[in-house]
Order: sequence, then C-alpha cells, then structure tokens
Amino acid sequence: MIGVTRPGKRWVAIVLLSVVVLAGWSFTATPQAAPRAAQWYDRQLKGLQQQLSAFQKAARAGAGTDSLRKHFFASRMVYKRTELFTDLFTPPIARQLNGPDLLKIEDENPSDSLKPHGFQVLERILYSTPMSRAALVAELHYMGTTVQRLQNDPDRQYYFTDGRVWMAMRLALFRVVSLGITGFDVPMSYHALPETREVLRTLQELSGYYSYVLPDSSRRQGVVLF
Repeated sequence: MIGVTRPGKRWVAIVLLSVVVLAGWSFTATPQAAPRAAQWYDRQLKGLQQQLSAFQKAARAGAGTDSLRKHFFASRMVYKRTELFTDLFTPPIARQLNGPDLLKIEDENPSDSLKPHGFQVLERILYSTPMSRAALVAELHYMGTTVQRLQNDPDRQYYFTDGRVWMAMRLALFRVVSLGITGFDVPMSYHALPETREVLRTLQELSGYYSYVLPDSSRRQGVVLF
C-alpha cells in the first residue's frame, strides 16, 4: 500500500522533545519577521492551489488509483505547510480542508446536517471500492474554491504578528503530538510520519526568521530547534 508508515519510538521522542523545547523558549524578532512569514504563507497557498489543480486534472483525465493517491499525498504534504496558520487564523475554513469525515449536526436544528469536506473525504473516496471519480472531482473542485477563499481573505493582512506566528508554531507541535503522529487525520492511508517530518521542516524554516533565547540564558541565541 502506498504511503503506509506507522509512528516509531524515535519519531515520538523527537516530536515530544521539540514540544518541550519550543514551549519553554522565548524569542526576539528579526527585522520584518512577521511580514516574511506572511509572504511565505502566500507562497504555500499558491502551491496548494496548483497541487489541487493538478490533482483534479489527473482525476478528470482518468488517471489510475495509484497515481491519484500519489497526488493525494503530494497535496496533503503542501497543506501541512499551511495548516499551522489556517488552523489558528481561519478555523472554519481549516475544517473544510481537513476536518473529520463526519456529518456535523446543528445544535439549533438537529434534523439538519452539514456534509464533511476536505482531505479526509478525499481519502475515503480514494480508498473505497469502487472509487467514485465523480465524487473525487467534485470534492477537489470544492477544495480549490476553499483555498481561493484563503488567498482572497481581506483580513489576512492583520493576522501576522510575531506573537501569533510564534503561537502558531507552538500549537502546530501540540497538534502533531495529539493528532498528527497518531494518524488521526489519515486513518486509511497511514501517511502520518511523512507529514510529521514536513511539519517539523516547516517549523524549522519559519524559525529561521527569529532568534531564540533559552530560559535563564538570555545571551544564548541561534540554537538549532529541530
């Protein structure tokens, strides 16, 4: 099966150590750190849109299941680079991209329900027999439209401050421990470990915009986090 990986003790230890270290450090911003993070996020959203477009094109062209699953894994890897910011800044949209594949029942009207959307829906489609190509194409179209909403969000310019970028990185590590490395959002493909590595690489890249200070050692800066 393509992409089957299960968490090992080594990776669990690395992630847990990263959480402990990152949670205890303070930071000082380098010039233009938050604007650079915002520009980085713009590039990732553009990459995600391009990847989903290629995925949809392959699905429409009749690509085989193995090829479509590769597109799925590639798209998820790009999404994992944006997830720390989408989850913090736009939670409702984040749920439409990677929420649980479960009907949402409205408290005010229990007889009404909202259909799930996003990568977990794609995973169910791709790992069902027979696979519904029409459902796959429709879901990819919906997700592409959703990413466009993120790209066109008029409030995005106000999201990025140094404190919020730092918060997003910390929450991303906690999310890896509680959901990511356990395979919560990839229950059928077992693609947790490659995605965990991608999240850690993302945090390493973003952390390059900042200088870090260990508690009680304000002069120790530039230590590698990951």
